Amino acid sequence: MKKTLLSALLGLFSVVAFAQASISVTLDKPALNDNVIAGTAFDYEITVTNNGSTAISGDTLINIITFDGSYIPTGPSTILGYYEIATIAPGATQTFTHSINLQGGPTGPVNVCAEVLENPSSTDTVKGCNMIFYSNPLSTGELSESKIQNNSFYANGTLNIDVINAFGQKDASVSVINVNGQTIAKKAMEVNAGVIDGAISLDNLASGIYIVNIEGSNGVIATQKIMKN
Repeated sequence: MKKTLLSALLGLFSVVAFAQASISVTLDKPALNDNVIAGTAFDYEITVTNNGSTAISGDTLINIITFDGSYIPTGPSTILGYYEIATIAPGATQTFTHSINLQGGPTGPVNVCAEVLENPSSTDTVKGCNMIFYSNPLSTGELSESKIQNNSFYANGTLNIDVINAFGQKDASVSVINVNGQTIAKKAMEVNAGVIDGAISLDNLASGIYIVNIEGSNGVIATQKIMKN
């Protein structure tokens, strides 16, 4: 399950020693010498091996990605990371995959690492790293996560769909749902270079409150409430 991690974790990591832990981590993707381009989604995949004699059962692994030793901001006080719920028997492995899209940052070789804590109270950090090549064609901005932005709005009987940074989505659909949970309008839309752009006429709908779900090939990417007068 994806969550951003509070910047307080930065202080934790600054004092953590890379001691021997009961797990080991490999960074599967991006692989050695892979090319990652700003604005293009890529897979971030790690494999965790339980080297201990007891099972990891229901524990939460803290999984944080770094670029050249720096954490990736997702906001003013958050960094990009994931809480992974893991059940791993002794000697067994489990793989975790996430789709990431970045923006900004300099072009050049980058040492990408997965830094993993076995659980939130652990003091042992393990990591797996690969050297890749990162390209920022626009050469602007600080490195950060490129988040999906939903700028859709309803006006004059028309629902205008405007979503950007929906990278990794092959197609999309927009559903309009009434207060009884019934889908009363639905329209397929294309995703072009991470942008979903279109419109749905709601002239024939009764006045009231509706929920709009914008769903991509990887699941619901935006939800909003609208009111039709």
